[in-house]
Amino acid sequence: MYKTPAEMQKKIDSYFAQHPERPTISGLALHLGFCDRSSLYQYGEREKFIHTIKAAVSRIEAKHEENIYTTGAAGSIFWLKNRGWTDQQQIQHSGGINIQPVEWVKSEDQ
Repeated sequence: MYKTPAEMQKKIDSYFAQHPERPTISGLALHLGFCDRSSLYQYGEREKFIHTIKAAVSRIEAKHEENIYTTGAAGSIFWLKNRGWTDQQQIQHSGGINIQPVEWVKSEDQ
C-alpha cells in the first residue's frame, strides 16, 4: 500500500491537519486506506513502518492526555484506560487514613 514511511507520513499529516482537535485511530486508519484499525496495527508490524504508525497513535494518545485536564473528560479517561493507563490511589492504614492524589500511570506493555 505504501512504499516508504515518508509517503505514509504525508498522508498521516494530512489526516491530522483535517482533524486537529478530535483525531481517532479508526479515522486515521480509514484516511490511510485501511478498512479498520486492526489493519492499521497489522501494517505497523512491518519493520519499516513501526515508528511511523506508533508515532501517529502517540499523537492521538497525547490529545487524550490533554483532555483529562478538562471537564467532561470521561471519554478520554476511558480511551486511555483501554490503552494501558491506570489511575491509582495509595491508602496507608497506619492508625489513620492518608489518601494520596490520583496519579496517572502508563504501563510499559502498551
